[in-house]
Amino acid sequence: MALVASVAIVVAVTSRGDPHEVDDGRCANDAACGPGRICAAGGCLPLLASEHRGIWRDDLNAQLDAGVKWSPKRRSGVRLLPSTRCPAKRGKVETPPLDKMREVSRIDVFEVGREEILRHLQVSAEGSVWIDAMRLRFPPMKILDMDRICASDAVVAIAAGKDADGPFVDVSLKNAAPAGNTATAAVALRLAPPTPDPAGVSTLTFELAPGPEGSGEHHTVLAVPLGADVDAIEGAAPSRQQLLTGFAAYCFEPPKKRREVRVRYRTDRAREGALDITEVAP
Repeated sequence: MALVASVAIVVAVTSRGDPHEVDDGRCANDAACGPGRICAAGGCLPLLASEHRGIWRDDLNAQLDAGVKWSPKRRSGVRLLPSTRCPAKRGKVETPPLDKMREVSRIDVFEVGREEILRHLQVSAEGSVWIDAMRLRFPPMKILDMDRICASDAVVAIAAGKDADGPFVDVSLKNAAPAGNTATAAVALRLAPPTPDPAGVSTLTFELAPGPEGSGEHHTVLAVPLGADVDAIEGAAPSRQQLLTGFAAYCFEPPKKRREVRVRYRTDRAREGALDITEVAP
């Protein structure tokens, strides 16, 4: 997948009282959002220069029309597994053979919601031995609340651990992967959202790290519900944007050196609903 230059996407906050806005502060059309943004279900979202506003507008209108069946464009990226077992079952997990495993892909998805942020993490690894357990980590994090971790159906048990790099989650797999084959585990961590400032704007900060040398797919995705306002995405720029059911997704590629992303947003008027993680396919 092609990389783009790491430049900041900075979007000015739309002033209240704009003649293009409706009384409750929601945008009525794209003009209310300003250049480089699109009005999506009443909220202003940044639109990447590589995206076509007319196509987005057609897809948004089709999705929001209750009488039209709409689905996002199919992608051939990494298939993500839903983490629907909440909380995940705790149990004894054998120590993964880390020195005999090579990470093939790592997908990190931040699902922004009104009441919480759901951080999905899926890791695939290939081993020179059979793999029946894997280690997943949410860096940087001092403490992991195990009661707020969900897991995919492929995970039968989780166990907490800690080393020099901080806490981690070891997972036991339902089906072991033979040597030379790929094993995949997915979990999701439920996080409290950032505290909004007096204007109702929250700031979510996360880090992009270079992928391990010789590794394959490594992506970070920010999924924002339609109706939310994203005032700015600063730091590393997303390389791709995708309209999903009820969400707009921004995909970031691993940088050459560690970079920070800061997202300023409002969710007070965001539509409610869960992200269908299978639509992401980064």
